Amino acid sequence: MRRLGILVRVVGLFLFIGFFSSQVDFVLVVKTLTRPGVGAWIAAAALLYMLGHLGNGLGWRSILRSAGVDVSLEQMFLHDLSSVFWSTVLPGGVAGEVVKGVRLAGEGADGGTVAVGLVVSRLVGGGVSCLLALAMLPFTSFVPGLRHAVALALAFVLIGALCVLLVIRLGPRVLNTHLPSLAARIPIGRFPARAAIARRALWGLLTHGVFSVVYALCFGAAGQALTFPDGAALSTLSSVAQLAPISFGGFGIRELTVSQIGGVLVPPTTAAAAAVMLSVLWTSVVLLGGVVELYRVRVGARLAEPGTGR
Repeated sequence: MRRLGILVRVVGLFLFIGFFSSQVDFVLVVKTLTRPGVGAWIAAAALLYMLGHLGNGLGWRSILRSAGVDVSLEQMFLHDLSSVFWSTVLPGGVAGEVVKGVRLAGEGADGGTVAVGLVVSRLVGGGVSCLLALAMLPFTSFVPGLRHAVALALAFVLIGALCVLLVIRLGPRVLNTHLPSLAARIPIGRFPARAAIARRALWGLLTHGVFSVVYALCFGAAGQALTFPDGAALSTLSSVAQLAPISFGGFGIRELTVSQIGGVLVPPTTAAAAAVMLSVLWTSVVLLGGVVELYRVRVGARLAEPGTGR
């Protein structure tokens, strides 16, 4: 089954990227993104993109700190970069979260509490993103049919996130009685307090607000900036689309979502250029995560040398 999942992702990766590439005039995209005055748009988008990742990290950090797991800002930033890297190169969109959790537990934190905190943080962050997009939908430029379809999809994901949160909150003790197989799958640890979840929700709102602006700026760099509501809806939609386990790191899926749905709002060439820019931003973060992992390997090798280990 695992091999089948990997095969599906490999095939999906090439199919989606191939289809996207067949729809794009890359020479025109390069000309669009290198015309005079675009550098300021790109610089602003890149800066805000990193700030968005920082806000997301502060969100899960606040959850863990409320449970007594102290994570420094440096650790948070490095763990997040590594998480993005491993979530891209390994099957499963949560591979990076697993690596992050294992490393935090290896640093002395309670494994169950870390697992619960990271899962809850991810669910709250995703739920807030859907709420923001749903709130913005009436103000978007989407045609009514597309708006209704998007609303249904986002509501479905939001309800799913709330249901999983409820299952984790009920705890294994209750589930053992009625759903023992499910109880064996959920992490056992301290569930975050409501105040901690509220703080995580606020960080999530800020984070996805920033990502909404990033999407708007990427379209601006391509020639036609989106409004904040359009950026919020498109940002969340691309994230939701990447939940499907049919690619690695969302490559191909993200670009097609942005170019196809964005192409309803602006000229298709503009949407394609924005999709390429967003892909470059994401790839840059993945490469930074790869550099962090290389650094970890080098440090680990030095510590393993005779006379230098602990």
